[in-house]
Amino acid sequence: GTEMILVVEDEAPVRRIVARTLAASGYRVLVAEDGEDALELERSYEGHIDLVLTDVVMPGMGGRQVADAIRIRRPGVGILFMSGYTDDEVVRHGVLALEDALLQKPFTPPLLLRKVREVLDAKASSRRN
Repeated sequence: GTEMILVVEDEAPVRRIVARTLAASGYRVLVAEDGEDALELERSYEGHIDLVLTDVVMPGMGGRQVADAIRIRRPGVGILFMSGYTDDEVVRHGVLALEDALLQKPFTPPLLLRKVREVLDAKASSRRN
């Protein structure tokens, strides 16, 4: 892919692996270490953001709050949540497995890339229809 992806992840090792994996596959990547950092980065970035890939549970602002805030300013942006928590915990943080794209941690780089492409392609398909 060549799309721009905003990665929001509070765990530095996961953040680095995700960003490297995406960049190595041709994606352009913006990286934020928490929700507040993500919103600041999104506000200051004047280009198009195709996808927000965000952890669900983070200190301070969680992934659902980040996604909702960014969607207000960028209504067409794709959202992919990632979480290492159980389904019950994820639901408590506002992510519904049937309605939201979710990547369960731990995941492999090929699975990450497949899920990112799936969400981007679904977003592009819904725009065409």
